[in-house]
Amino acid sequence: MGDMEKQYMIHIKEFIQTFCFAKNVEIIMDESNLKTNVKTHKENNCKVINIYSCYAIWLCMNEIYPSWFDISIHPAQFETEIDAYECLLKYLNEYHEKKYEKITKQILDKLSALTINEFIDIYSLVILAALVSDDKQKHINNILSVSHETQKYIHNVVEHLDKEVINESLRTEIKQIKEKVKYFEMENPPLAQLINEKLEQKFLENKDKEKDNNDEDLQEKYNKSLKDIEDKEKQIEEHQKKIDEQKKLINEKQQKIDEQDKIIDEKQQKLDEKDKIIDEKQQKIDEQEKQFDHKKIEVEEKQKLALQIFKEQLQIREKETEYYKDALKKQIDTTNDEQKLLSDIIHNLGLKYKQLHTYNLSLRNEITGIKLRAQTCAEYEKK
Repeated sequence: MGDMEKQYMIHIKEFIQTFCFAKNVEIIMDESNLKTNVKTHKENNCKVINIYSCYAIWLCMNEIYPSWFDISIHPAQFETEIDAYECLLKYLNEYHEKKYEKITKQILDKLSALTINEFIDIYSLVILAALVSDDKQKHINNILSVSHETQKYIHNVVEHLDKEVINESLRTEIKQIKEKVKYFEMENPPLAQLINEKLEQKFLENKDKEKDNNDEDLQEKYNKSLKDIEDKEKQIEEHQKKIDEQKKLINEKQQKIDEQDKIIDEKQQKLDEKDKIIDEKQQKIDEQEKQFDHKKIEVEEKQKLALQIFKEQLQIREKETEYYKDALKKQIDTTNDEQKLLSDIIHNLGLKYKQLHTYNLSLRNEITGIKLRAQTCAEYEKK
């Protein structure tokens, strides 16, 4: 399979995915069907549809024109997929009013060994069928939703098929005219040769008759024969004129074909120029996107680096916070211990103070007692 043909099938797949039935299934491109004839029946409501299958084509045409491509020609109704292809292609040919009978016949001749090129031709007819159906506006809107490359491919397909119809019609018309000319030429030999033959024949006949009889009746017959020859000559001239007209018509038709080919080539050239401009713009866009992606990658790398640095700094800050937290906790614990110790000291000092105060009172009392006893003793001694 060539890369170009494979790309065509990718465009076709993208178009098929715009159909309603394709929204609930998966479209695949299994190339194994190109090597072997599939004889298994295709069931309804499959979740996976192979684009290289008669069932996929039937689903497309069933959505485009369900009254023709109904369940009666469903691939499961046939013993082999080849029979299903044959029936489906004949219906497709009738749908297009046999305008593409040449393409259809070429596909039918290769049913036993279909290649990607035959599938491209079949899906080209399917695409055109969608664009001439009653729901053509829906399909046109769907085409506008696909990629630019696929839109360009579909445009080329339609243009190619239109050109094929015009050329085929003109070729058929020219063939018919040539057959008419050939018929006239066969029916009417060259003028000079025919006149000479007729004159020679009549001359010999009249010469023989002059030997036998040279009367007025013979002369009259001779004159009549000459008149017949002249009439025949006029008739031949008229036929020759018709032949010339037919040849002129052929030349005019051929000239029209050449002019149309020239117009098509000019349009194709303009289209190629536009495609070239579009491709250049697309290339610029791709380059800009590439630059954007490159810058995006650079920004992402810088962001990742900055994020990594931030994470590392955050980890350092977390470790510092943990360290200061532990230090603060230790300091708080130390302060608490010191406060507790101080509280114990103050408590002990308070106790000591009370003890000293009590002891002081006791001493004062003892001193007072001693003073009283001393005073008493002094008074006793005076007496």
